[in-house]
Amino acid sequence: MGISSAAPVTFTTNESVSDAVGNLSCSGGSWDSILLSWEVPVNPNGQIVFYEISVEVDFQSYTHQAHSPEYTVSGLSLRSDVHTHRGSSQLRRTRRRIPAAPRSLTVSEVTPTNVTLHWAPPLSIPGLLIEYHIIAQLLSTVCEPNIVPTAQPPAEDELTSDCVDSHVLVSVNGSEENPNSITLQSLNKYRYYRFKVAAVTNAGVGEYTRWSYARTLAGNPDVPPRDLRVTPSSNSLRIAWSAPAVLSGPTSYLVQVEGPGWNTSTVRAPGELTTVVVTNLTAFTRYSVTVTAFTGPLALAASDGKAVGPTGFQTLEEEPKDPPKNVIVSVIPEEVNRVKLTFTPPAEPNGNITAYFVYVYEKERLVKNISLNIFQREDNNTLAAVIEGLKGGHNYTIQISARNGAGRSPPSPHVQITTGIKAPAKPTQRPQAVLGHGGVAIVTHRSITIRLPACFYSDNNGPITKIQVVVAESGVKDVQNLTNWKNAFLDRPGPYLTDRGFPNPQCVSGDGLSRTGAHFRRSVPGDSRPLVRHNHTIAGTYVIGENDDCMRENNTDNFCNGPLKANTVYVFKFRATNINGQYTDSDFSDHVKTTADGLLTREEQIILGVLLSFFLALLLIIIICASVKIHQRKKEGGTYSPREAEIIETKCKLDQLIAVADLELKQEKLNRLLSYRKSLKPVNKKSFLQHVEDLCANDNAKFQEEFGELPKLLQDLATTDADLPWNKSKNRFPNIKPYNNNRVKLLSEPGTAGSDYINASFVSGYLCPNEFIATQGPLPGTVADFWRMIWETGTRTIAMLTQCYEKGRIRCHKYWPEDNKPMSVFSDILISKVSEEVLPDWTVRTLKVEKHGHYILVRHFNYTSWPEHGVPESCSTLIKFVKAVRAHRHESTTIAVHCSAGVGRTGVFIALDHLIQHVRDHDFVDIYGLVAELRSERMCMVQNLAQYIFLHQSTLELLNNKGNSQSIWFVSYSALEKMDSLEAMEGDVELEWEETTM
Repeated sequence: MGISSAAPVTFTTNESVSDAVGNLSCSGGSWDSILLSWEVPVNPNGQIVFYEISVEVDFQSYTHQAHSPEYTVSGLSLRSDVHTHRGSSQLRRTRRRIPAAPRSLTVSEVTPTNVTLHWAPPLSIPGLLIEYHIIAQLLSTVCEPNIVPTAQPPAEDELTSDCVDSHVLVSVNGSEENPNSITLQSLNKYRYYRFKVAAVTNAGVGEYTRWSYARTLAGNPDVPPRDLRVTPSSNSLRIAWSAPAVLSGPTSYLVQVEGPGWNTSTVRAPGELTTVVVTNLTAFTRYSVTVTAFTGPLALAASDGKAVGPTGFQTLEEEPKDPPKNVIVSVIPEEVNRVKLTFTPPAEPNGNITAYFVYVYEKERLVKNISLNIFQREDNNTLAAVIEGLKGGHNYTIQISARNGAGRSPPSPHVQITTGIKAPAKPTQRPQAVLGHGGVAIVTHRSITIRLPACFYSDNNGPITKIQVVVAESGVKDVQNLTNWKNAFLDRPGPYLTDRGFPNPQCVSGDGLSRTGAHFRRSVPGDSRPLVRHNHTIAGTYVIGENDDCMRENNTDNFCNGPLKANTVYVFKFRATNINGQYTDSDFSDHVKTTADGLLTREEQIILGVLLSFFLALLLIIIICASVKIHQRKKEGGTYSPREAEIIETKCKLDQLIAVADLELKQEKLNRLLSYRKSLKPVNKKSFLQHVEDLCANDNAKFQEEFGELPKLLQDLATTDADLPWNKSKNRFPNIKPYNNNRVKLLSEPGTAGSDYINASFVSGYLCPNEFIATQGPLPGTVADFWRMIWETGTRTIAMLTQCYEKGRIRCHKYWPEDNKPMSVFSDILISKVSEEVLPDWTVRTLKVEKHGHYILVRHFNYTSWPEHGVPESCSTLIKFVKAVRAHRHESTTIAVHCSAGVGRTGVFIALDHLIQHVRDHDFVDIYGLVAELRSERMCMVQNLAQYIFLHQSTLELLNNKGNSQSIWFVSYSALEKMDSLEAMEGDVELEWEETTM
C-alpha cells in the first residue's frame, strides 16, 4: 500500500466582501467641494472594481463612484454637513458664499398699472439657486422732482424714508421655466417706482442689483376733483376746486356751466390755476356746475374722466334792471283822494320782488314816497293797488319802482293824473265864540268875536277858495234861503252871509308844519273883487258885526258884515266853497247873546283891570331895579363886578317879562337862575393870562382845587325818569342821566312804557334857552329814538365829537347810512345820505330825513381830530369847527351835540360856543361860572380836568385873535400826564367800565 498523491488541482476561491478602506480622510478643496482620500483595504478579498462613496449632505444622501483611492465631492453649499460611509465617517462643513448680483436688470412693457422686469442670472451661483427676490418701492410725489431715471440713478442713501410711500418684496422661484423675469401688476398710475433684484441660494440672499427707476404711464383718473367751491355774485360764479386725491397723470379739467339760455365750457390744462370765473350770468338764476378731471384728449373727457357734479348754484340778487311795466293810473269813481294803479312786474327782476314803491310828484316836488299794498292780481300777471292820501283837484305825476333784496329798480316813466273835485268834507267841530276870563263869550251890544275855523276844513277834496260866515238869529236858523244883512237887520230876520269870504286858515300843529292845503284863490270865480280881510282884528279871530258902512243908504253891497241887534240871541256857522263852487256848511254854533246897548261888557272890565295892574307892577319893578343898582354902586364905591351886573340885568329882564304873572312862580324862577349862577369867578380879559398862569402854578394845583369845587350835578334836581325799569337799558352809562325837568320828551306811543324817553337834555346857549340838545351817542337800540328826537324837535344841525370806535370800544353806534342807499328807522322814518365832504379835521354830511312824504335836510358835522386820549393838540381847529357849526345853523333851530356819554366833549363844545360869543360882547370871562351853569342843566358837563384847562387855553386863543396885546401862553398838560390817578385824568365818573350794551 503505498501512498500516492494526486495531481495538484488549481482553483480560485470566490470573492467576498472586501475589508474596509483604511485611513479615510477628507480635506477642503474649495468653497463648494471636499477631497476624500483613503488607503487600499488590506484584504480586498477580490479585485476592486470601484469604490462606492455615500455622501450625506444636510440630511440628504448621495452616492458617488471612484476608481482610485481619492475622490472630490463638489456642488456643496457653504457650511454643509457631509457624512461619508466608507471607512471611518467624518463630519466636514464646507465654506459657504452668497451669489453675486443678477445682471442686466431692465424695465419694459410699462403700462399705467404694470411693468415687466428682465435680468440675467449671476455669472456664478455658489450653491443651489432657490429663488430671486424683487423689491419694488413707490416713491413719494414730494421727491419726484429730484429723481432722474436716466444717466446716474441716485444712491440709496440719497432718498430718505419720507421719499418712499410703499415697499413691496416679491419672490420668483428659481426652478420655474423662466425665472429671470416678472410682471408687476396693480401699480399706481403715473407714479415713479424703483426696482432691484437679488438671487437667493442656501447661502442666503445674494447681492442686489443697482436700483432701476421707471414711471408708470398716465391713465384715466380714478377719483374726481375734490372740494368744489363756488362763490356767486349777482352776475358771475367763481368756481374753485382741488386736484383729485390721487393723480393718474397730467390732469386737465373741463368746467361746464349750464343754465337757462347758457351753456359754457372751460378747460384748464395741467399746471394752470384750478379756478374759473364765469361772468355775464343772469342775476338770481340757478346754474349747474360740473368739473371733470381727465388725462386724455378732450373728446374723451366725458367717457374716461371723473366728474364732480353737476351741482346747482344760484347767483345773487341785484337791483332790478328795469322798472315795472304797463303802468296805468286811473280815477276811482266817486273818489277824489284815491286812484287805482295797475302794472306788471319788471321783465328782469333779478331777485324776489318784496315790495313796490310809489313816488308821487306835484310840480316836480316829491310829496309822497309810499310802499304799495297789492290787493289784486289780475290776468296776464298784472298787479293792482290803490294810492291813498291824495288831494282832490291836483295834478300829480306818478312813478313806481320795484325792490328786491339788493335794492330798488329804476323808476318807471312819469304817468300824469288829475284827481277829481267834490264838496269839502263836513267838519266835525262846531264854531265857537272867543271866550274871555270866566268862560264868558266876548260880545258887545253889536258884535260877536268868534274863532277862525282853523283845522275845520281840509282841502283834501279839492282846493277851497273861501270861507264865509253865515249868521242868523236863533229862531230863523233853519230857513233854507239866505238873505242879506240889510233885510235881516231892518226887515225880516233870516240867515245871511257876512262878506265875500276869506282864505281857509292854515292848520298849524305843534311842530310848525301846515296840515291844511294852502291853494287859496283870492277872488270868487267871475268876480274881480278881493276877498274880505279887514274883519280879522286879532290873529285867529273874526268879528261879526264890525262894519258900520253897512248902515249907509248908498251901500248896495249884497255882502255886508253889519252890526248885530242888541240883546239878541244869534247862532253862526261856516261855509267852505271850492273852486267849482261846491260848498259845505258846518253845524251852527251854540247860542250867543249880544249885550244890551250902552253897557260895558265883563270882558272889557277884565281887560281894563289887567292893564291897570300891569302898569302898576311895571312901575314897581323899575323902582326896585333902580334901588338895587344905586345900592350896588354905593357898596363898591361906584364900581361893580361885570358878572354880577349881568345877573342884575338878567333879573330885571326876568321881572319885566313876568310882571303880571304869579309872584310865587316868578320868585321860584329867579331863585333857580341865581342858584345856577351862585358860583361867580369873573376875571377881566386884560388879566386873564395872569389868572391862568396862577392856576397852573405848582403843577396845576389851583386848577385842581378850582375844578374840584365844581358840583358834578345838582342834588335837588331829580333824575328818576332815567331810572325807571323800561328806561335803564337806554342809558349808555348808568350814572349819566338827564334831569327830569329839562330832558327831551318824545311823543309817547300808546301802550309802550318809556316811549317818550331818550337820554338827552335841553341846554341853554349864549342868548337863547334850549338852543342845544346834549345827548349821548346812540346805542343800537336807541337809533330810532335819536331820529325821532331830530324829527320832533325840528333839529337841522348835528355836531358829533367822537368816532364810532375809540380805545378799542364802540363809543357810538353808526346811525347814518354810509352809501347812497336809504336806511329805515322806526318803520316810518327814512334816512338817506345826500352828500359828504371830507375835510382835514372834520367831515360834513347832508342827510335827508323823510317821514310820511315830508322831509327835512340835516347837516351832520363830525369832528374827527379829537384824539382817543386827552384833548385836541390845537385849540384853533376846534374853535373853527364850533364856528362852522354855528355858521351853518338852520335859522333858529336846535343844535344836537353828542360824543359818547354826552357830557365831556359835548360840554366843551357848548361852553366854547358860549365863550366865542361872550368875549365879543363883554370885558370879563367866567369859565368857572359857565361850567357850573352847564352842569345845572346836564350833569358832569366838561367832565375832566384836562377839558377844563383846555377851555382856558381856548379862551386865551380867542382873546389873542381879538387883538389882545398879550401873547398866547399855551397850557402844559405834562403835569396831568404824570398823574397816575384815573380820577385826575378822566374824572371820577369812570365811564370806561360802566357802559351799557344793547
